[in-house]
Amino acid sequence: MSDELLTIAEAAVRLDVPRVYASMLADVGKLGPVAMREGGRVVAATAVDAYLQAREQQHAGAPSPREAAAEANLYDLESIDFRRGHTTPAQGNVFADLGFPPGEAKQLLDEADGRLLRGVIAQLADQSSAGGAAVEFDPKPVDLTVKPADLDD
Repeated sequence: MSDELLTIAEAAVRLDVPRVYASMLADVGKLGPVAMREGGRVVAATAVDAYLQAREQQHAGAPSPREAAAEANLYDLESIDFRRGHTTPAQGNVFADLGFPPGEAKQLLDEADGRLLRGVIAQLADQSSAGGAAVEFDPKPVDLTVKPADLDD
């Protein structure tokens, strides 16, 4: 008896994953040998079922991502402030405004500021090495606040 063959899309449905993820699983050999047929790539249903069984055993007893999110109150829409128009002040911390704990918010802001600063320095270096005028870097804070009057033309 020959094994039933599944298209990547059919394997994705059986695995309850996006088609592109099932395609990646096939690419890396997690779904067994892949064959080409008229309708595209196919894999053996038994290989898909074996992968599914191994995945279920690996995660046995663990909550699903949806259950874990619910336990963490990520679906608690009553606690989320959906008011529009909130703007983090120029010297504020957007991560604190988003609800991160104070220590983590400071760390995230420091990392973001560092990435931004490195990006600006790299752009200035590129401009300078491309024959542009030498640019001196002044690390003083700049107020980039946009005022409603600035938007009127």
